[in-house]
Amino acid sequence: MHARSRPLLAALAAFGAAAEAPALPPYPAAIPADIQPYVPRNIGNYFVGFLVNPAQPRPMARELFIRHQAYLRRQFEAGVYRVGGPLTDGGHIRGMVILAAPTEEAARAILAGDPAVQEGVFAVELHPAMFPDLSALRVEYPAAAD
Repeated sequence: MHARSRPLLAALAAFGAAAEAPALPPYPAAIPADIQPYVPRNIGNYFVGFLVNPAQPRPMARELFIRHQAYLRRQFEAGVYRVGGPLTDGGHIRGMVILAAPTEEAARAILAGDPAVQEGVFAVELHPAMFPDLSALRVEYPAAAD
């Protein structure tokens, strides 16, 4: 080993020893202490929203599709929607999103803000769920059209 590299290695070793591991978030209250060792440590509360055909299905006009997509984009860019997209099998469920919201009422209000829901093209089904942390997922959009 070169004499010049020893101080650098010593500094790196000291930095590594001083660095603490980040604190893990606490388990959600719904997970009893006796089963926590069997559950992923980074699990959190989310909601799964299904966009479904209403009782009387309606087509979506191009202008409404553009407003619907703009709403989805705003929710993704704000970090509210974590993952989502259309279901392509032509069935009753047309699309789904996994979203982060503090309460079921808040999640329901966010989904109700979608123009396609407001226009009756989609009805909403909402389910509370627990998943490992989804905050690192990113949906990438092209530059906004003017």
